[in-house]
Amino acid sequence: MYCESKISHTYYGDVEHIKPRATFPHLEFDWDNLGYVCAQCNGKKANKWDDERPFINPFDEDPTQYLAPVGAYIFHRSGSERGEYTWREISLNRPALLEQRQDRIDQLRNLIDKVERTGNEAIKSAVFKELSDFVGENNAYSMVTTAALSALQYD
Repeated sequence: MYCESKISHTYYGDVEHIKPRATFPHLEFDWDNLGYVCAQCNGKKANKWDDERPFINPFDEDPTQYLAPVGAYIFHRSGSERGEYTWREISLNRPALLEQRQDRIDQLRNLIDKVERTGNEAIKSAVFKELSDFVGENNAYSMVTTAALSALQYD
């Protein structure tokens, strides 16, 4: 939900209460207040909540309005207090995330190279489809892969 990791491969995942149940007990079972997160993000966010600058809710908002991917890093956009609060409190540039995002960007670069190297239109079409699926919004680290694809002028 926050770091865009695929968690079910290594961990069962946590149910995140977007608005913490300690502060908002009436929302404990409200579907609109629940999300699927990794243990790291859930632990970092804990019961924190700030009415003035709530955490970004990627189900209701476009995170790129508040956060900017730069290579494997994610930063808050200038002047975005909500972006800074989410970025800082959830620690979106943890070393493991940086490594996984960079691996994903490297995989993207390899797919682009495959498309560009082949002259066979059937292979090119198949790899281009794979490339399109690779950066889909439901895939791991879609924010950084979409930004990398754009930076490589391949969108």
